[in-house]
Amino acid sequence: MAARSISGSFRIELLKQSGIVSAGRIFVLVLGVASIPVLTRLYNPEEYGLFSFYSTVITFASSVILLSYNSAIIVSKNQSDKNHLVFACLILLATGGVISIPLGVFIDITAGYEKSFLFIPIGIVIYGLTDIFSKLNSRAKRFSWVAKMDVSGNLLIKSFNLLLYPLGGIGLLVSDFIGQSIVLLVNVIKKFNHKNYKPSLRKTIKILSGYKEYPIYIMPGNLLNRLAGHLPIFIVGSYFGNTTLGNLAVAITLLNVPVTVIGGSLSTVFTTRIAELGKENVNEISNLTNSIFEKLLGLAIIPFACLMLFGDSLVVFVAGEQWRTAGEIVKIMAIYHLFHFAVNPLLNVFQVLKQERKVLHFSILSIVLNSISFGLGIYYSSFSLSIILYTISNTAISVLQGIAILNLAGLKSRGVQS
Repeated sequence: MAARSISGSFRIELLKQSGIVSAGRIFVLVLGVASIPVLTRLYNPEEYGLFSFYSTVITFASSVILLSYNSAIIVSKNQSDKNHLVFACLILLATGGVISIPLGVFIDITAGYEKSFLFIPIGIVIYGLTDIFSKLNSRAKRFSWVAKMDVSGNLLIKSFNLLLYPLGGIGLLVSDFIGQSIVLLVNVIKKFNHKNYKPSLRKTIKILSGYKEYPIYIMPGNLLNRLAGHLPIFIVGSYFGNTTLGNLAVAITLLNVPVTVIGGSLSTVFTTRIAELGKENVNEISNLTNSIFEKLLGLAIIPFACLMLFGDSLVVFVAGEQWRTAGEIVKIMAIYHLFHFAVNPLLNVFQVLKQERKVLHFSILSIVLNSISFGLGIYYSSFSLSIILYTISNTAISVLQGIAILNLAGLKSRGVQS
């Protein structure tokens, strides 16, 4: 009875915490959807392609620079470990920001965007700091604060999108920088405890050795996973042009809305909870994992089925005729995002149950299959073929990930019971 009571209380608490984060992200979703008819008429597909290119490069570069130590913050063993992990991430960001200046110069020259080379280092620092504070707030269970910051940040970004539209794609990027920078400043002023934050370099190096699995196993998997997700952006921008890239970026953004809002908020709380439970409570992890997977899949079937059937018409209605290609992409890719929606919030089970190598294996498989998909599309000069093959590959990978997660949690649970 006691076990059932604990299990029930965990689920109730999980739903409450997830609901707080979701409330903020639902508002962000409504704001984002409401702004689409305006922004897609102020910015054309080519300008969205430029923004997508820069933001993708920055996101990927910041992931490399942080060595995945930012992911260790949320599951750090104690306050001292947390403080020294943050200190290490700040050092890495500062170093990476300087080192990335040549990358910005190279992109500036090859892509022909004048005076834009500083966007890369500036963006790396801003995106990296944003992620660090997100992890700190999640670790401290400041879920209502996270919701407020999500809403405030997105309101600021959308406002600057409207003000800076004469700058085109660069206006979208600068808006993102300004909005996130203001939110970061508020986080530093309101939530960063300066008095108790006294890390030392020597102790930081010692503590990092206790989290060596993050740069060794988790970072390669995360980077490969990000590369698999960013691969369409890099390849489409290089071989099919910025206009096609803009359509793809908007399609992916629309499809990722439920994944980001519902799956993202649930993943934040779920990761915190299973980290608390740890390997000693795998039976509870198993129950939570199965329950969340079933509910997410059931929730997503009807909306994504509608996108498979009417995606092109819906996108044209919302965004305008110039975005019809984005609507056609939505129709094709909806089946993949159905399974991605159900599986993505549960992927951190691999880390908690010390199965980081599985993350790496799935990422390698994804890179191989996606490279083949786009390679064939380029060979036959067919963007549609690339997207169809990409969708088939990623649907298969999401299904395999789901099976692996459910089997892993179930096997661990049965092992404990026996």
